[in-house]
Amino acid sequence: MYFDPENFRHVRTQYNFEVGAGMGNGPNESASQQTSYYQLIETFDNFAVVDGLTLPHKYKMQLSVQSQRGALLSDWTFDISRISHKEPLDEQLFTIK
Repeated sequence: MYFDPENFRHVRTQYNFEVGAGMGNGPNESASQQTSYYQLIETFDNFAVVDGLTLPHKYKMQLSVQSQRGALLSDWTFDISRISHKEPLDEQLFTIK
């Protein structure tokens, strides 16, 4: 976890996960198994005060996967235009249909 040293805001989280090479069905197949690496990075930005709370209005998530099947790099960015709280919620939102 990363925090801004001036105001202690949480600005980034980085998760790393490693999956060791598995066993194959025989000696030749086992030798070709590779370790897989996963990394997820969350970034929080564009902080603004909402009803006395300082909240991020931009959220970015990046997923990186390197495995025997290949590599993947995906990015998602959310720009938040409105945050509200303390508003009543309709109970129908929680009804499974």
